[in-house]
Amino acid sequence: MDSQAQAAPELTLEQLKAIFDRSKDMLQRQIDLLRKELEKISDELKMIKEKINIPIKGQAVLKTERDAATSIDADSTEKKPHPKVGSFTPEDVSIEKMFYYGDKKNE
Repeated sequence: MDSQAQAAPELTLEQLKAIFDRSKDMLQRQIDLLRKELEKISDELKMIKEKINIPIKGQAVLKTERDAATSIDADSTEKKPHPKVGSFTPEDVSIEKMFYYGDKKNE
């Protein structure tokens, strides 16, 4: 074991300090780069959210026209009775008329 320990060069305190400083500087630069990229992405995301939240005038007009058209269509479809269903309402046929709850022996 002594031969292996002697084969490795011993680093002085000054050399270790220099290596540590270089590593620290390199890591700090990488952190700064990542921080800048993160800020850039955050700004882009804010811009995209603002674009989404701003209503476009043409779209607002189209939506109101579509809403009006669909409400008119809904009213016209409700007025037409379907031949299989008929024009019955819940008031026309009560549940008491559909099911008899009285005494079955008397009937």
